[in-house]
Amino acid sequence: MSLPVKLWPGSNNDLSNPAKTILHNRGIEDYKRYMNLTDDALYSPYLLKDIELAADVFASSVNRNETISILVDCDVDGFTSAAIIYNYIKDMGFTGIIHTLFHTKKQHGLSDPEIKVPEDTELLIIPDAGSNDVEQCQRLHESGMEIIILDHHIIEQKNPDVIVVNSQDGSYPNKELSGAGVVWKFCQVVDDIQWTEYANKYTDLAAVGNIADVMDMHSLETKRLAIKGLAQIVNPALKAYVDFNSYSIGSDEPTCIDIAFYVVPMMNALIRVGTQEQKQHLFAAMTYSKATYEYTPTRGKNKGVTTQEDEGAHSAREANSCKYRQNKDKESCLSTMEDKISYYKWDDNKVLFANGDGVVEKELTGLVAANLASMYNRPCVLLLHDSRDKTMFGGSMRNVHGGGVENLKALLESTGCFDFVQGHENAAGVHIAKDKVPEAIAVTNKMLAGVDVKKFYIVDFALDYDQLTLNLIRDIHAMRRVWCQGIEEPLFFIKNIQIPHNHCATMGKTGSTWKYTDPDTYIEFVCFRGGPIVDWVNESFYSNEIKTINAVCKLGMNQYGSRVTPQVIIEAYEVVKNE
Repeated sequence: MSLPVKLWPGSNNDLSNPAKTILHNRGIEDYKRYMNLTDDALYSPYLLKDIELAADVFASSVNRNETISILVDCDVDGFTSAAIIYNYIKDMGFTGIIHTLFHTKKQHGLSDPEIKVPEDTELLIIPDAGSNDVEQCQRLHESGMEIIILDHHIIEQKNPDVIVVNSQDGSYPNKELSGAGVVWKFCQVVDDIQWTEYANKYTDLAAVGNIADVMDMHSLETKRLAIKGLAQIVNPALKAYVDFNSYSIGSDEPTCIDIAFYVVPMMNALIRVGTQEQKQHLFAAMTYSKATYEYTPTRGKNKGVTTQEDEGAHSAREANSCKYRQNKDKESCLSTMEDKISYYKWDDNKVLFANGDGVVEKELTGLVAANLASMYNRPCVLLLHDSRDKTMFGGSMRNVHGGGVENLKALLESTGCFDFVQGHENAAGVHIAKDKVPEAIAVTNKMLAGVDVKKFYIVDFALDYDQLTLNLIRDIHAMRRVWCQGIEEPLFFIKNIQIPHNHCATMGKTGSTWKYTDPDTYIEFVCFRGGPIVDWVNESFYSNEIKTINAVCKLGMNQYGSRVTPQVIIEAYEVVKNE
């Protein structure tokens, strides 16, 4: 069966200027500017509605040392947003009381009934949430609190009792700015009021918040903020998490992809499944805690030697443990869900609607939904009974990249069955009445009749193996800082790769990875996905046989110590000829 491969729509398959072709395919026409962004891509913070009013109220409260509460929302954008404003308050010389409020479960804003704002609070700050918490804000305002919301989520109803600064409100040009980005801009305005220059100390936190919340970096402002922040990582928590992943990231400053693949998943794991104490350790590291902890390694060259570690290193180790536990929980969930899906034949539908009750914890719905979408190669809606109303389902939806459904959020909304679908186009939370689920399944099946919902590999270039050059690989590697959300790393469909048996070997603990090094060019091909080549390599100790494959690949340079190797990572392949 042929690989499911498509060229990007409108691609000219022009290898003469790879950067231009790749960025053109992603809707970026001025590719030179995109690859060389400067601060002129940043909009004035004064374009944000009511930001000056919020800054005046904030500065007055801080200067009077009023008691302040900060709600720390339960994701990486929420933590980075809260850390920026907390650190900024301390920079202003504040000597009063700051309460930090943490969710115990996957909740957002004041909608979490377990969030109790201390009665002595005079100013409540809600970063990355709260725009639509109208009733809760009204009650708190009537008790005498001033409330400032610094948010980026779509506003569904007016919140008249608070000051809302929201990038979705008014005429602000960039709708792809996360909560951390809004808070960072807010601090710039306070800088102007106070004649200070503190905001730029927290560009790294703003960058990570935007990356973590998968903001589309077609936005020049958001991309510039990410580049600017990653070039100056000074926050002790971020530095510690990057250092923890140094083997994977390397010695250079991390890219957007490095942060998205290594740092954010660790933080998310801790926030999702960690204890309250562990969440507080992460926030403490983000806010320059001086605490130290004794640590005695149980393996490695320093096994048994007790040393002191700072708050950041301590949190990174805790996050890694949480990630390990989360992965174990996820794999257990997936195994059980596979059985349920098989029994009820839920995968017969165009969109996989799955009931995860009693199997999946609420904190893992998004992660499990994403894995199910990948496993069954179709959009997935994972539902759990609403704990407060058993006639309702809540949950998460995730789509497959390159499938026939471009915007799953819009598709689900158009059914008219859902109370809401809130989030991104292909990753969002959902809420639906139990008795509406069969109708939603029937409607989506009808709407997608004749549509192939499964994943295709969307490639930028289709080329023959003899067109693959070292210069091309170097050119793609040089663009590694360009890849980000919305500007995906390019895929290449390379045809007629000849693999001699005596130059191919299996690798890894399970032997499921195979590698081939071209003896003429020294280009290294690596495939982590096993397949028939693994069996072929293991069939005999020596063979003169040659297999010809077509493969979907990524290109780059692999650096190990001082050794740099041109490398092709094979994402998928098919054997087309045996010789």
